[in-house]
Amino acid sequence: LGIVMNLVLIVLAAISSYLVYSLLMISFDTRMFEMGIFRLIGIRKYALCFLVLVQSLLFVLPALIVGIGTSFLYLWLVSNIFDSKLQFSFTPVPSGTAFIWAICVGLIVPLLASLIPMFNVLSKTLSESVDMEHSKSRGVHITVEFASDNTNWSLVVFGLVIIAFGLLVYYMLPLSILLMDFQLMLWILIIVLLALFIGLIMIAMNIQHLLELFIIYVLMFLETAYMKMVIAKNLIAHRIRNQRTGTTFSVVIGFLIFVIVAYTLELQNTKLSMLRLHGAYLEFYIKRNEGKMTFVDVINAEQALAKHKDIIEGYAWVPQDLKLHPHVKLREEWVADYAVLHNYRVTSEAVPPHYFDVANKDFLTVASKNKTSDLSLAEQLYTPRGSQALGVGSFLKRELGISATDPDSTFLLRFGRTTDTMAYETRALFVLNTCPSFQLSRLIKPWQHVLISYPLYFKLVNASSPSLVNFWSLIVKAKKDKTAYLDEIYSSLRTVADESKEDVSVWTYSDSADDIDSIHSFLDVIFYIIIILFMLLFVFSLISSMTANVLEQVKELAVLRAVGMTKGRAAVLYLSLIHISEPTRQAEISYAVFCLKKKKKKK
Repeated sequence: LGIVMNLVLIVLAAISSYLVYSLLMISFDTRMFEMGIFRLIGIRKYALCFLVLVQSLLFVLPALIVGIGTSFLYLWLVSNIFDSKLQFSFTPVPSGTAFIWAICVGLIVPLLASLIPMFNVLSKTLSESVDMEHSKSRGVHITVEFASDNTNWSLVVFGLVIIAFGLLVYYMLPLSILLMDFQLMLWILIIVLLALFIGLIMIAMNIQHLLELFIIYVLMFLETAYMKMVIAKNLIAHRIRNQRTGTTFSVVIGFLIFVIVAYTLELQNTKLSMLRLHGAYLEFYIKRNEGKMTFVDVINAEQALAKHKDIIEGYAWVPQDLKLHPHVKLREEWVADYAVLHNYRVTSEAVPPHYFDVANKDFLTVASKNKTSDLSLAEQLYTPRGSQALGVGSFLKRELGISATDPDSTFLLRFGRTTDTMAYETRALFVLNTCPSFQLSRLIKPWQHVLISYPLYFKLVNASSPSLVNFWSLIVKAKKDKTAYLDEIYSSLRTVADESKEDVSVWTYSDSADDIDSIHSFLDVIFYIIIILFMLLFVFSLISSMTANVLEQVKELAVLRAVGMTKGRAAVLYLSLIHISEPTRQAEISYAVFCLKKKKKKK
């Protein structure tokens, strides 16, 4: 979710830069003659560039001041909503880092927006600047380049971008996998998706003209032939600017869809991740504390569950980790091949025979298992063969080259104690791709769980009696038609937890889902605001683009008005009726009528 918000900020800055750029282009297109006069009286091009930069800062600085001022009000409202809905509060004052970022972005936006207007100011000749007779609109831009010319920087930049993308995919992505840097991996995948997104936008740019013709000649079938021709010519005359506006629109719409889908999937994945982590819809557990003898009050918990035996289908206890048991004094656990060339950190977890009957089976994915028995996976751990075997993840199976179907495929389970290291020869009884509660995966993880039976657990901890084993987790499964009564079980276990001296917690999926739904509702409001901001920026950009189009064709529009085109037909032509100042319109119409009369007299 943090990556999504960072992308939102980046795209907002990019669209803001484009909006300031559009406003600057309109300003200098309408003041081109004025720029030419400035140059005639001796003002240098660099002074005009400074004028462009100052004007862009005048656009941005008031917005920056207002934005920083309103951020206090916004943070105060958000803090109140968080406090009332989620019981989470924070200081509604922007940090120093936030102020620095805001100022940096506020200065970078006008700088980026000024680059192209500065280039236009430097590239225009004096004759082009003071030319008032010819139209400034160009549907086709033709450039002639010679081999003796300077370096084509567009090709250089494109080549550097392709090289950077190749390094990202073929070097940084494997490096992030090897280092298990999931944050870097996510950023790389997001960049790849954005590259795909940009590629789709480029395809849309190439077919934009065909879509325009389709709209004109198919969807506007009620229009007259001459009106279709005028619209087509108008689109050709403004093809370059319309293409930029269409690209901005596609970026805004596509990115909004991407952001909404991404954050919705993230919240849904959060729900599923929490349910997979706890293993069931109700868990009674104690927080793990290194070096401290912690335990759950098993007797009171069992008595509380006995009150609801009519609605409980089953429950399962899970003892604490081997490393946390005071009799073991382990530093680390590993599984390795016989040469110890492949050595991976693990944590042994004991499960009862009916564990997978109680746990949520939606998260249980079996890659392979011992096919000589019809018992369930956890029950097989209590067979003679299972007493010498483990349940492992697909990653360990792949890296160690072991097999659950071959009884001769063995490996080492190693224990690093404070004084020495022990090793047991064992085998894989079943291999899982995913597992409820435990981390058995086919993906690279810093460590993984391995599943063992209670007898093997007692042997490893040298426990002569089950009373010497401490339990840290209890998962409960209600009957299918009694799931609505989980709150009653929760209340009973909550009472046991409150009476316990240990740090005991009771978790239910419904409470967590409600919290996530509350967060979802709050984030919906935030993203609706983001959508409104994106659309407002695009509307302003579209208005500036259409204004520039009309201002470039004042003479052509005057001729059309002179020959009888009404305002309504002009509105259809430009898709939005842009009002031009009345004196200017009268002057241009007078000029057009004068030319028409002069041509008639010649005839």
